[in-house]
Amino acid sequence: VASKACRTRQFHVLVQCGLFIASSPTFAYSRPSGPGVRPPSARSLPPLRASMSSLPPPINPDNTLNKFPTPVPSAPLAVAASTGDLEALRAAAPGALNEADETGNTPIVWASDAGHAKAAELLVKAGVDVNHRGFLGNTALARAARGGHVECVAALVAAPGIDPNICNDKKQYPLHFAAFKKKADCVRALLDSGKCDLTVQDRKGRTPDQDTSDEAIRDMILQARP
Repeated sequence: VASKACRTRQFHVLVQCGLFIASSPTFAYSRPSGPGVRPPSARSLPPLRASMSSLPPPINPDNTLNKFPTPVPSAPLAVAASTGDLEALRAAAPGALNEADETGNTPIVWASDAGHAKAAELLVKAGVDVNHRGFLGNTALARAARGGHVECVAALVAAPGIDPNICNDKKQYPLHFAAFKKKADCVRALLDSGKCDLTVQDRKGRTPDQDTSDEAIRDMILQARP
């Protein structure tokens, strides 16, 4: 009897602390009643603390987006592109314009990220890979759209072979970036290109129109659907 009473007291503590699992076969619980019923005393807490310390870890503890430091240009041509140095870019060997620095970014990704449209246009004319996936898998178009650099977006969507439907490592697309960051001009430029798939989904299953809090941008995207 004493053992049963002890188990009952421990069970009451588990229920109050939210640790009871209804499917547990250990206890047949009925809520205590009557004028003499009191909450469990502190004497019953040591075994409870032991139970809490042995609880399993959270499910999928790594199911979060990792944060990464902001990349910095690490090669001369990367610096030239990020600063819009047209002379340095013109003087470079054609093959060098396609080389990635330590971050994985090529000059056109850096130029587009910084919003240097003339540098981006120069690189497009030089025939660089406009679909290169750089840091975290981002393309030049993704970086331009995210930053709201509409002139770069326009230059890129007009480039031969451009694919605006390339996502990054986090499954974010250029149109998602423009919509989420409320860059209406970039959204319009992407839509006007006629090359964007408006039904692409990010890692949470959201389409670009669902990934913005701007009603005007949402309507713009929805109206562009066939």
